[in-house]
Amino acid sequence: MHAMYREKWVKGFKIDEDKIAKLVSSDTDNTSTHRMTDLIFHVVHQLDRDAYQYIAGSAREPNPKPGQEPIPVLVIVLDQDNDEGALRKRELGPIDESIKIALPHALTGPGIWELRL
Repeated sequence: MHAMYREKWVKGFKIDEDKIAKLVSSDTDNTSTHRMTDLIFHVVHQLDRDAYQYIAGSAREPNPKPGQEPIPVLVIVLDQDNDEGALRKRELGPIDESIKIALPHALTGPGIWELRL
């Protein structure tokens, strides 16, 4: 599953910084940013590399604040397409166990995100 085609839309699982932040919320000094980064790397390294196509760093999700720029997010990409509707209709199929294990602690999805190409 190592294809890295750059389509406009991706489907997969977002690396959820809010979930990860709860894991480091006991930190009160400036090391919490470093711990967040470390935990994100840890999550990625625990995933089976054959379980996803690539990690999209240019994915965006709508900002809940009106008039604000979309929020950049990291997405574990399982499928992609230039046609959002076709991607929404297409089933993901079986989800790898490594993703299922990370889901409650560090991932959100499945969902669809637009890439900034």
